[in-house]
Amino acid sequence: MKKIICFTFIILWVSTFSIKAQTIPNGGFETWNYAVYYQDPMLYFTSNASAFYDLPQGNVRKSTDSYTGSFSAHLQTVNTNGGPALGVIYFGDFSASGVNGGIPFIGHPDSVSAYFKFNIMPGDTAQSIIALKKNGTVIGWAFGHFTGSNPVYSKFTTPILWSDTAQADTLAVMITSSDFNNPIVGSNLFIDNASFYPSGSPFPNGDFEQWNNIGNDEPDSWNTLNFICNPADLCATKSTDSYEGNYSMKIKSVQMLGGDTLAYITNGQFPTNNTYPIGGMPVSQNPDKISGYYKYFPVGPDTAYAGIFLYRWNTATQQTLCVDSMLVPLLPSNSYAYFEIPVSYNEWPLADTLNISFTANNNINNGSYIGLGSTLYIDGLQLTLKPLGLNDINTNDLGTQIYPNPSINIFNIKYSSKILTLDLFDVNGRKLNDVIMEISGSDASIRMENSPKGLYYLRINGVSGEKLMLK
Repeated sequence: MKKIICFTFIILWVSTFSIKAQTIPNGGFETWNYAVYYQDPMLYFTSNASAFYDLPQGNVRKSTDSYTGSFSAHLQTVNTNGGPALGVIYFGDFSASGVNGGIPFIGHPDSVSAYFKFNIMPGDTAQSIIALKKNGTVIGWAFGHFTGSNPVYSKFTTPILWSDTAQADTLAVMITSSDFNNPIVGSNLFIDNASFYPSGSPFPNGDFEQWNNIGNDEPDSWNTLNFICNPADLCATKSTDSYEGNYSMKIKSVQMLGGDTLAYITNGQFPTNNTYPIGGMPVSQNPDKISGYYKYFPVGPDTAYAGIFLYRWNTATQQTLCVDSMLVPLLPSNSYAYFEIPVSYNEWPLADTLNISFTANNNINNGSYIGLGSTLYIDGLQLTLKPLGLNDINTNDLGTQIYPNPSINIFNIKYSSKILTLDLFDVNGRKLNDVIMEISGSDASIRMENSPKGLYYLRINGVSGEKLMLK
């Protein structure tokens, strides 16, 4: 009895050559542009720096839903990977030990008022705290609490409780969308037209009309952690100390606004629930290696790392799979040194996305030493692709001839027995239904005049007295 056999995945090329290299977008770090991460009301700090990591534009926003003027401040309590994050605007440092800092202020007002509208989740409480200081000591307090729902702007006035008759010289303010110790996701608070009474002491930017763009120069096609850095001490900057061209990437380990010590860039997105970064640049063939040049100045026994993460989309499961990863340590070097990151994956379907990441710290293993100030320079990145390996498949040994291969647009096929069907797939595993296939016994032809140049896979289903499989 004759068997139906599946002769699978013969490589076809609709071109006259195979690609051996691919450009890494901005691999020389020559192009930079100013990027706005979020906006903060002038004179205030906000929770945007920490919330921006999970929520683009942060959780304190300039809103056109205002009581008067053009803008108000909208504070939101949102969900992040670290749990609920309340919206906060403030100047001065409020802590259990007291109130430090603030901005200059002269006056002794009786009360403070503002227009609020809000929707505070059940069990939650939004808050406003005003502290007035004299020579570093708090001499006046005003506390406001907001619960439930207030769908239209209403004026709320809070008396200031004074312990001294002196004129204050410093003002500190904190307004939140939730209880500081138990925030509940979904609470929202709008504030506009804050003022003191008597009006001789203006409330700084109390109408929330003035906002600052918070951003920095960022390398095109790369993402950095600058948005959670102190603007005066960024972790990723453009450097004229380059291996080639005008610029290189300087990655410096700094203390982030949240307290972590990091120095990290990627051409994809930073990890969230995953243990490695996701996304990256599209690749047309399986990568063979990434190479480049670096200098590294560690603080203490620190170590920098270069890493790659290779992905492909699985059409059957509708998921992105990490098919290979590699981390290469970058040891101290006072001058530019060459490095390579090898890629072992060489299977079909081909990988479709390559993530490239660098860190100036040995934060790969828990408990590793991380040196504040460790500095890594990266330049001249290049990507080499694996050859397609047409010579590795000898179809003659399996009783099949395909010619010419590579071809401009037509392939001829001779099989050892009768051909039943032909199926053609692109590099992503999608079946092509718009090509012309002609089958006559053990001969066939495929016409691909309208198909783009590239790599394709042919599956032959035929009848034979034995079972053959091309892997």
